[in-house]
Amino acid sequence: MLERNGLKPHMMGNILALPKSPATVAKLATLSPDDPLREALVKARFGLVLYNPAAENGYADGLVGLQRQKLREFATRTDISDEARKYAIFDLMMFSQDVMQRKVKIG
Repeated sequence: MLERNGLKPHMMGNILALPKSPATVAKLATLSPDDPLREALVKARFGLVLYNPAAENGYADGLVGLQRQKLREFATRTDISDEARKYAIFDLMMFSQDVMQRKVKIG
């Protein structure tokens, strides 16, 4: 879907490094949004959720299922333009990044 809508080149820019240590993730979760360490990690494009090698795409928080559901919806809608579809997909990518950086919580 990303390729069909001209967004495939942006895929690599949507990848975040994820910490593997549960203790590190627990510590990061306690940081306030304006903590300098948290701000530095977010600017450096780190995710603040735990990497889980057993989970699909390395994390298990419902995000993959949400992405698939939304992409299916975008693909089957006939009442929106191609440009609107492209922006909806791009917005989903940015939302996913916010989830991985603990700016938004799902589930």
